[in-house]
Amino acid sequence: MRKTKLFLIFSIFIFFLTEFSYAQEPNLKKILLDIEKGEIDKARILLVSLEKGNPNSPQVNFLKAILSDDGLEAAKLYREVAFSAEENDLKDVALFKLFQFHYSRGEFSESDKYARMLRESFPQSEYVTYLKRENPSTKIQVQQNFEQKILTDTSRSAPQEENVTFQKTSKYSIQVGAFSSEGNARKFALQFSGYSTKIREKEVNGKKFFVVLVGDFESEIPAKNELQVLKDKFKVDGIIVPSY
Repeated sequence: MRKTKLFLIFSIFIFFLTEFSYAQEPNLKKILLDIEKGEIDKARILLVSLEKGNPNSPQVNFLKAILSDDGLEAAKLYREVAFSAEENDLKDVALFKLFQFHYSRGEFSESDKYARMLRESFPQSEYVTYLKRENPSTKIQVQQNFEQKILTDTSRSAPQEENVTFQKTSKYSIQVGAFSSEGNARKFALQFSGYSTKIREKEVNGKKFFVVLVGDFESEIPAKNELQVLKDKFKVDGIIVPSY
């Protein structure tokens, strides 16, 4: 009888230990939303904690990717998450991030490939719903109709401008979007009331885009701080680029 009681007590202890561990499993998709709101410290603290247990896990790679300032390195980490043999609930968001990355670089066949993989592998994902909302035809025809907001990480390339003269007034701006139509770029810029905005031409892989720049900053630090404000206030993403 004593052995039976001890076995039951041990079983109950294991059950609660398992339940507690499960409850402590971090919700990284929520962490992603926190980061988009500017709460980056939470992710950094969680990353340090997770790295101690399993430094090569999809969760660790995912956090490293969303915290990385290097777009190419982030894309590499997202691919590791998306194609990991280990089961995880981050594969759909990793595919979506890869879609966004290639979309922003003008690599349309690659972005379409990842969007298609996302729709086929995770038809119930919230990110598929987002794709359908942004692309009602459910087929991303970005090569023929590129009217939606994109971001590029090619900011260091020389700007392609014609019949435009301006003076450099500061060192940094926030690039919040790029459009194939100048009219759409100007309409998009109108939402940033209270901020100075500029429209500049840029060529990406042989295609001309009109990029929307917000603000003029003397250094990267105030630009990064203001970027977090823009993300929270206008629900947009952006990158810090040299002002030109």
